[in-house]
Amino acid sequence: KKLIIPPIFDKEIGDSCDCRDPKVWLEDGRYYMCLASTHEKKNGVLLIFTSVDGENWKYANRLESSDFGCILECPDIFTVDGEKILMCSPIGKFAGTMFPESQPTLRKIVFDKRTCEVVLVGEDKLLDYGMDLYAPTSNVDEQGIRTIMSWVRMPIPQKPECNEASNGREWNGMMASPRVVLLFDDDIYTPLHPAIKGYFSEGKYSDDGKIEKWERDGALRIITNMFDGEEMEIEGVRISMESESICLDRSKRLPDGVEWHKYSHTPEVGETCTLEIVIEKNLIEVFVNDGQFVISNVLY
Repeated sequence: KKLIIPPIFDKEIGDSCDCRDPKVWLEDGRYYMCLASTHEKKNGVLLIFTSVDGENWKYANRLESSDFGCILECPDIFTVDGEKILMCSPIGKFAGTMFPESQPTLRKIVFDKRTCEVVLVGEDKLLDYGMDLYAPTSNVDEQGIRTIMSWVRMPIPQKPECNEASNGREWNGMMASPRVVLLFDDDIYTPLHPAIKGYFSEGKYSDDGKIEKWERDGALRIITNMFDGEEMEIEGVRISMESESICLDRSKRLPDGVEWHKYSHTPEVGETCTLEIVIEKNLIEVFVNDGQFVISNVLY
């Protein structure tokens, strides 16, 4: 073990206790690290460090913002189609709204590689509208695709028999399906990773003219169009389009007495949209218009 960054005791820079989640990238022969922190638990802080060898690091710059909540977590800076994007998980930003206090966001930024100054561009966007997904991180896969992996929270543990991988223990939480990061019409989309589509392509396929369906190992991938005012039910989850927004009602798939965000909805998408739905025993993911918006909900 080797200490590469000492504790930050200067409160005008960051916080010695709430300082976590380093993410490192190499660009033009120089290493950069973004690190999450806070300023007196009032505003989240994004810290930038640099290194020439990946081992010896120097503090370079910081950005404090109320858009980072009261404490920042899981910052990730990456490039897609020549644009810099910041993905992060601000604690407390959404307090008092329909969303949990901590929700991951995506946003374009301007990043100066020389000074490490970060400038936020436009408005941020929720990575997911299901209120369960958190702590995403990204990497480039073997095909060079920017890929996001995320944790999905659960309100109560599941019994061991519900998951053969739990080794006889109660378990809580899971990983969501991997997603791709794309820019489309100046917006950030996160569609389902092609590897998951390839997985289902080897399963049983059916098409009734309205719904395309693939089934493999008890999981489903469904593609369909939905118009405003329509609804459908899949494995006890009601999906509807109301006032031009996609809405999910999973109240039938939560344990009795659990009041855990039974209802979710996206922003307005227009009078019609395309849905790509992946559902297995404990998770449903609804990709609207190929990742324009996504709703991920745990199921019981």
